[in-house]
Amino acid sequence: MMRVLCTSLLGLVIVCLAGGVALSTELEKADPASSSGLVYGYGVKLTPPYEFTKSEDSKTLYLNGVVYAGPDDKEPPDIQVTEEARAQYDLSVRAGEESNKGKTYDERLALLAAAYISSPLIESVRKHPSGLYVTWASDPEELYVINMPPEDDRPEFTREMFWENLQNRFWRTVDSGGMLAFGKGYEVSVPADLVAKTIEQIELVQRGTPREQLDTEGTALKCHRFLEDLYGASESAGKE
Repeated sequence: MMRVLCTSLLGLVIVCLAGGVALSTELEKADPASSSGLVYGYGVKLTPPYEFTKSEDSKTLYLNGVVYAGPDDKEPPDIQVTEEARAQYDLSVRAGEESNKGKTYDERLALLAAAYISSPLIESVRKHPSGLYVTWASDPEELYVINMPPEDDRPEFTREMFWENLQNRFWRTVDSGGMLAFGKGYEVSVPADLVAKTIEQIELVQRGTPREQLDTEGTALKCHRFLEDLYGASESAGKE
């Protein structure tokens, strides 16, 4: 499964992932004492203790019975690809091809960085320990993280490693008093110092405040999919 990780300059972390449904079996149980953060699944607040389970075929991960990550067994949506998204994808392909011309890791990383920074689509490029941070000119507040570990450091990818990485990131957020929201196609984590504002904005949504009156800057509601889930959950609760 391909995952796109974007880290906002405001401290938010947004990850795109796929959802799905299946039967579950026990995988990991949470320690209630460490569940100090907040968690929202598909716009609905989940209550601790938090427990991860997996499907019988190990292809879907659940949190408290809600799909956290896994394959989507529904018909794919009719997605309209924008010209900007197509251009960004084409740039990523070209940058990867250019990087492959390098003979050493440092050369490949330098060629990758040069390919990105030479494009008008890019605002900035800088290194991180195992790759690059890239900001798109169209959205300079978010970082596009490109992981490119040295060949010798690349472990063989397994689904178990993928599940473990997801859970480790979840527990780091929750244990530190942060907030994590997830749903179909997104995951957003907010550090502890930004949780209070996020809660304020969530309460406004639940009271029916129009979108244009919200202040989503620096909150999990900056993720549009989470915001849509919140409004959807609020509307459903109002009908009950």
